[in-house]
Amino acid sequence: MTPSRSEVMAEAQRRDLEFRHRESTKLLNPQSHRVGMEGEVAFSEWSGIPVDLTDRPEGDGGRDFPIPWGGKIYKLDVKTVHYVGPDIPYFKVEVGMVRAALFVMYRLPGRYLAGWTTREVLLEAEKQGRVRTFGTHDVPTIYIPEGDLFPMDDLREIRRKP
Repeated sequence: MTPSRSEVMAEAQRRDLEFRHRESTKLLNPQSHRVGMEGEVAFSEWSGIPVDLTDRPEGDGGRDFPIPWGGKIYKLDVKTVHYVGPDIPYFKVEVGMVRAALFVMYRLPGRYLAGWTTREVLLEAEKQGRVRTFGTHDVPTIYIPEGDLFPMDDLREIRRKP
């Protein structure tokens, strides 16, 4: 059964409160689960693939959605990027956390799916030195400009919705 947006957001709120002291929770934002799950809901609504609300105390391992594509199942990780600033927004993944095969960027503010990329593109960006820390968090992060993402329409084959 596909959970409703309100059910997913209620679960996100519960996780923000309950998981805030777990090692797997990165408190880059006090509402990190709500922010992240908002991106998962947007992808679910776009693709027709339900959000997985399974409780994973050690984290999801970079797998928000199993994606059947070309006869194989791929891990897809939705990353929500909250950015307000003068320069270009970046899609970002922490060094060592490029676990999924496919990544989708959900953008706040604006609330839209900005595009997608692959593990290979991110690892190549890391090799090219596109790694830095952002904001007040001293976490080495691979980044690529939002404009370098592939268009969401390229993933249309995976959609379960017309």
